[in-house]
Amino acid sequence: MEYLLVKIKSSIRKIIIAEIVCIVYKDGQNTLYKTDGSKTLYCSSLIKLENQLPDCFIRINRHVIINTKCVASIHKNNKKVTLNNDETFDVSRRKRTLLVKAFNKYLEDLNNEVE
Repeated sequence: MEYLLVKIKSSIRKIIIAEIVCIVYKDGQNTLYKTDGSKTLYCSSLIKLENQLPDCFIRINRHVIINTKCVASIHKNNKKVTLNNDETFDVSRRKRTLLVKAFNKYLEDLNNEVE
């Protein structure tokens, strides 16, 4: 099982990467959304975090990194993505193609596991 070490105030917490739905930067803090519905606030740069996460995580705009395994739907016309936790985010024009490719790769890998 893969973990991410996250500094929260004066402690370091171990987070299971598979439980991360998305990470959102707002007002100088990152909020990590987990599959159980909980949220964790912490300080770190998104760039540093992006480099620590596996390929199934992609940055869809300047403020959001998502887990492509948690994508519920991609709205091509209005350039938005909805996650399994019902959070909806804008996808930047430059990241839209990357998101669709990553999501298609995830679906392909999932189909290969079933066969």
